[in-house]
Amino acid sequence: MRDLRQAWTRWRGALPLAAMLLAAPCVHADPSQFPRPPQLEPDVRFWQRIYSKVTTQGGLLHDDRYLSIVYEEISFPVGSTPRDRVAIVDAARSRYESLLRRLAAAHGEDPDPEAQRVLALFPANVTPAALEEAADRVRFQLGQADRFREGLIRSGTWERHVEETLKREGLPPELSALPHVESSFNPRATSKVGAAGLWQFMRSTGKRWLRVDGTVDERLDPYKSTLAAAQFLNINYAILGSWPLALTAYNHGAGGMRHARESMGTDDIVTIVRGYQSRTFGFASRNFYVSFLAALEIDRNPEKFFGHLERAPGDASRVVHMPAAVPVQTLEKVVGADRDTLRALNFSLLDPVWVGRRPVPRGFDLHVPAGVDAARLATRLGGQDEARAHEVSYTVKKGDTLDRIATTYGLRTAELAEFNALADHAVHAGATLRIPPQPGAAPTAVPEQQPEPRPRPESSKARPQPASHEEAAESAPGLLPGVESAASADPSDYSVNDGRAVVLGAETLGQFAEWLGVTPARLRQLNDIPDSAPLTIGRHLKLDLSVVDAETFVARRTHYHHQLQDEFFRHWRIAGQEKLRLQAGESLWTLTRRSSVPIWLLRQYNPAVDFTTIHAGTEILLPKLEAATSVAANGAGR
Repeated sequence: MRDLRQAWTRWRGALPLAAMLLAAPCVHADPSQFPRPPQLEPDVRFWQRIYSKVTTQGGLLHDDRYLSIVYEEISFPVGSTPRDRVAIVDAARSRYESLLRRLAAAHGEDPDPEAQRVLALFPANVTPAALEEAADRVRFQLGQADRFREGLIRSGTWERHVEETLKREGLPPELSALPHVESSFNPRATSKVGAAGLWQFMRSTGKRWLRVDGTVDERLDPYKSTLAAAQFLNINYAILGSWPLALTAYNHGAGGMRHARESMGTDDIVTIVRGYQSRTFGFASRNFYVSFLAALEIDRNPEKFFGHLERAPGDASRVVHMPAAVPVQTLEKVVGADRDTLRALNFSLLDPVWVGRRPVPRGFDLHVPAGVDAARLATRLGGQDEARAHEVSYTVKKGDTLDRIATTYGLRTAELAEFNALADHAVHAGATLRIPPQPGAAPTAVPEQQPEPRPRPESSKARPQPASHEEAAESAPGLLPGVESAASADPSDYSVNDGRAVVLGAETLGQFAEWLGVTPARLRQLNDIPDSAPLTIGRHLKLDLSVVDAETFVARRTHYHHQLQDEFFRHWRIAGQEKLRLQAGESLWTLTRRSSVPIWLLRQYNPAVDFTTIHAGTEILLPKLEAATSVAANGAGR
């Protein structure tokens, strides 16, 4: 007898053509860009059922690999608590796990009607081994129909802007349905792992394109985050060459999808979704593309799934480019709107602004109610830089610490560090610190005795572990548990293959030796590199893994690069990208000197280019950089 996977393939292949035609949707995405293979049709239909038929008051128990196997639809009792729901799901899951193992032991000969009903969900020649494996794959998915309907209504506020931005960036209009999967079109959506906004950017990913600090979090701005998402999707597509892979990379990362493609020897989404095995390629990544296809069809045909509904009217607010840093109290008076109204229009301004601890930043694109004369308001605000006028500064004395200074001014250490762009919390005698404007009495002198250590900021804590499927489905803002943009937009390959690693930008032989716990001389000997010869980018370096294993080496190497990138994106942001062809006499060195783009970032945008052999005519994708908004560099709140 063959195993379940082989039987499954044969069973699907035998589906009558008529049944496949009946299952076809009314509206498809462009099949040339967003193919919908028949092999994935059961998966798409599963998500359409979750999105349009089953509400958050219930869910489906199913096989987490083969989504056409649905064991039971569970409905939660009215008034049941989260604890009650988890208990109900756990009990049902245990029941099906036991039943599947019993069927496996009995070779499918169990006469119990319920056992036979479950057995009928599998191909006729399913093996006992396959049933035993299926017992480990019983999963619960919370319904989302009520959330999806709310998201459809809410999407009316932003969909025109999303579509216009995608068009301007040269992207397919179908991508405008992606926020349904990510956030249910809720700009305020946040997840347990730190993703935020309409497009669920992780903090480190968002900071490549957006301002993310203690005053402004542009991941929550539906306008700026949409442009960032378009640029992120554009680079994914440039790297991977197909929308099924580029979309999956939005969740799994372009580097991860490049590795998947190379491991499987194909860019076929069916082969990768069905066969690729990786510790990080979990349920959300495997289902990202099919859940998008399901959301797209519902978004384009809402009446088919929900009947008549009215989408919310589009956002009619006006935008004022703030000419000065202005406290919210003053802004209320000048605009003629209370802060609740202003807050409802400006999602990216954070709590310190609304409670009066920091001003609305100079240069911020402030949304004001429709009907406000934006040009006249900007003129009036130009003379209102009250925050700058009342700003306090402090000269660091010998023996001072950031903790002591923050305590004196009633601030959190992290807040003071962030306001002054201090990445490592270190201060030096003679330096001048800017103190965030705040209401209340003036501070006392900095104490001579150091206070008790204050808790480290949130960013220094360990990253939260993913919740269980039930908890994640209950609380996640999007419609697929675990969905957020990739934790890193870095598409570089840091892996070890056949005991070798490809040398990347910003790497030296000494760093490789440190990550491996060996001497540089050992690596030179192993790779026959003369003492005076430099380490060239693109070289396949043979590694000595006698001290540390490959996994430890990769972790150390990745940590180094991500620290390097985090520091870079504290000072720079990506403002777009352009294609250019190298001219005669140009090289990698002259290109990076002329553009100020570091080699490692240039390679990230061009992973398929061999920079050791580039020549005139080579096409390069070049990121365009702009200085990141910095409170330290540009005055109060900027």
